[in-house]
Amino acid sequence: MKAQEGILGLDLGSGFIRCVAGELREGRVFINGAAQVPSRGIRGGVIVNMDKAIASIKAAVAETCRMADLKPENLIPAAGITGRQIYSKGSSGLVTVKKGKPITQDDVKRVLEQAKSISLPANHEIIYVHPNQYAVDSTRGIKNPVGLAGVRLELEAYIVTADRVFLENITTCLSNAGIRDPLFFFQPIAGSYGVMDEEDFEEGAILLDVGRTTTGVAVWQDEMLLIVDVMEWGGDHITDLVAREFLMSPATAAHLKEKYGVVGNYYTIDEAEAITVRDSKRGVEYTVDRKRLAMVIEQAVGELFTRIRAELERAGLYRVARSGTPILLVGGTSALPGAREMAEEIFNLPVTIGEPRGVESFSQDVITPGFAVGVGLVKMASQSALKPKPRLTFKQFWENLKDMF
Repeated sequence: MKAQEGILGLDLGSGFIRCVAGELREGRVFINGAAQVPSRGIRGGVIVNMDKAIASIKAAVAETCRMADLKPENLIPAAGITGRQIYSKGSSGLVTVKKGKPITQDDVKRVLEQAKSISLPANHEIIYVHPNQYAVDSTRGIKNPVGLAGVRLELEAYIVTADRVFLENITTCLSNAGIRDPLFFFQPIAGSYGVMDEEDFEEGAILLDVGRTTTGVAVWQDEMLLIVDVMEWGGDHITDLVAREFLMSPATAAHLKEKYGVVGNYYTIDEAEAITVRDSKRGVEYTVDRKRLAMVIEQAVGELFTRIRAELERAGLYRVARSGTPILLVGGTSALPGAREMAEEIFNLPVTIGEPRGVESFSQDVITPGFAVGVGLVKMASQSALKPKPRLTFKQFWENLKDMF
């Protein structure tokens, strides 16, 4: 399959399936189709109902391809996956180089293979390798060793693996939806490439992707991937608190949260302001005090962010990241007004709502935090389709991205 045929990025979320079609035009990526449909049959990144998941994926792909006037079979599919079935760890490799000869791409390939020769969790396979830095003899911190002289080449890398059965189930689901031979990318990494530029990777940033049932995190510094993980908490915590407070169904609570939710500033809401919402499935109508709703949502978001901070502290984020490293907040929960300010207060770091960049799009509706992973998938898959094997160094990766974007 040729890169020129385009990329189909599928963000397999628990709340929504977000699909993005991207096309290479004169070396640039253009997003010419996108769709968002409710996700059924996927929870926490895992397929829990094959038929429902297939139907959701089919709907998202059909709408995207109709909008882009492209056929899915002519596109390279890239799937953004997440879940506790994904594991990551640092690794290293070491090879000797022929004396008197400069380091070649073949030497880089050999040291990458060495770095991948690690003990993996049972039944796991490697889905991503990020070359953090190289060392040539006693000189460390090298980003691209090709052409340098030396006799000893080392690599520090970050490895991402996934459970084979987990991948097989997703592959089967995608195949039954008409999507075959997908590339797989961990959602926090794809989201990073969706909203970060070269300067962000160099100076350092923390990507937080707060979805419906999970929160993904990727910590970057000096072009190195320091931490990537997923936590089993997400926006459903907010929905659950709203549902319990107002004795309504989760679906009605989610609608209230998405349409009327704000974080903080509830003191500006009139005491008498009320919202009337109907649960058509149950045939029940609710009248909700809007100020009370805002207070419940603020409490829930505060609890969610506090749990995320505690987990990041446990994982060593505040130890490895520089003081003042910015957080880029993406995912559905980031759309809540006031979420950014609450995040800054709790994480004690500067927070920005991450929006996709580095691409041209047919619609500004795609340039939103919810499509960060989808856009990142198009970028990463475009690079994977263009690059020769072995995997390019990070600096070469960015040189190609700058040419395209």
